[in-house]
Amino acid sequence: MKKIILLLLFVFSTSASAAVVTMNFEGVANNTPIGNFYNGGAGSNYGVAFGSSAIGIIDSDAGGTAPIANEPSPNTVLVFTTFGGVNNSFINVAAGFDTGFSFFYSASQAKSVSIYDGLNGTGSLLGTLVLAAQHDANGCIGDPNGIFCNWSQIGLSFSGVAKSISFTDAINYVAFDNVTLGANLIATSVPEPETYSMLLAGLGLIGFTSRRRKANQA
Repeated sequence: MKKIILLLLFVFSTSASAAVVTMNFEGVANNTPIGNFYNGGAGSNYGVAFGSSAIGIIDSDAGGTAPIANEPSPNTVLVFTTFGGVNNSFINVAAGFDTGFSFFYSASQAKSVSIYDGLNGTGSLLGTLVLAAQHDANGCIGDPNGIFCNWSQIGLSFSGVAKSISFTDAINYVAFDNVTLGANLIATSVPEPETYSMLLAGLGLIGFTSRRRKANQA
């Protein structure tokens, strides 16, 4: 009986671990919609679909066009943009996920990200993460060629099953990396509040995401 219990504990712990998904967006081309990259596309098939406002951008030091630096997993990050008037800023997980949610971010304005138990930001609100403006907080130490050079990790634990994440409030002003579903990888859910000036027009995310999208960048 003891062996059976140990076996069951191993199976359940393995299942919980397998459910944790981290997306670093490497392999997404510069200024290219992420779409179904993680939903049967070129990336791992996690069953995660990105709205049409979500694009990948690559560090200018790595051949891309993005003014980012010190990104947690070089060289590609996620942004949501209103380029072309599109405004579908959700991540949908049809099968759902539980336990927690976390990511790294760099923001030029204080924004927020919310998680829901229905698709496309519907149903009950399970939690909200408040993002401090901190994009240039370290003066771009480490990589001087990017304006969005400071990154903070933030996460939350929640009850229930989440099926969508809304990034609507973060459009054009926040870059994301290492988005993790199924676990809160940090001890605290909200960092110390800090306020910094937003970027000058044309130097922020609005400026570089509104450029003509370039293909075939890795």
